[in-house]
Amino acid sequence: MKKRIVILDYDGTVTDAEAEGTPFLEAYRGALMIFSGLPRDEARELVESLERQVTTNSQGGWECDGKIVAPATDPFLRVRPLACAVFDHLGLFQKPSDRALLLGFLYLTLYKAHAGYVPRPDASMFLRQLLGMKGVFVYVVTNSGTESVQDKIARLDVGFDPKHVIGLAKKFVVGDKPSNIATTI
Repeated sequence: MKKRIVILDYDGTVTDAEAEGTPFLEAYRGALMIFSGLPRDEARELVESLERQVTTNSQGGWECDGKIVAPATDPFLRVRPLACAVFDHLGLFQKPSDRALLLGFLYLTLYKAHAGYVPRPDASMFLRQLLGMKGVFVYVVTNSGTESVQDKIARLDVGFDPKHVIGLAKKFVVGDKPSNIATTI
């Protein structure tokens, strides 16, 4: 029997990313307001205005190495382009390496502290069925920290092996062309 591997993204596939990400996004907005150094009302107005621009720009999104690697659709994907818009507007953290370190720190810290737990209504059933298929190995790949996603999947009580969660995956790092293309599916 041929082995098959199923790789799932966690946020948005197993979860309601909008609902889970709302507390995270609120905390991220608050951090950006603090970084702005502006009075509270002015900072809030700036962040809200730039967020509207980020969410309505169909050509924009999460940028990495000059490439848009994800659209700014859910809270987890909106924060980076929002932070870049705020920092660019205010002339803050212009050195790419400093900005990347700060954005990575903010994302991981605020995700761990503020991301909610809102699985899709059919998440348990879906994973149980997938895990019950013979010859199928299921992995979850996430940009988030491994521990937080392992904990959330464990709460679904489906018997998922926590070692099959691959965290800090940096799925946003995209090359110019694939280095290996499967010849069979």
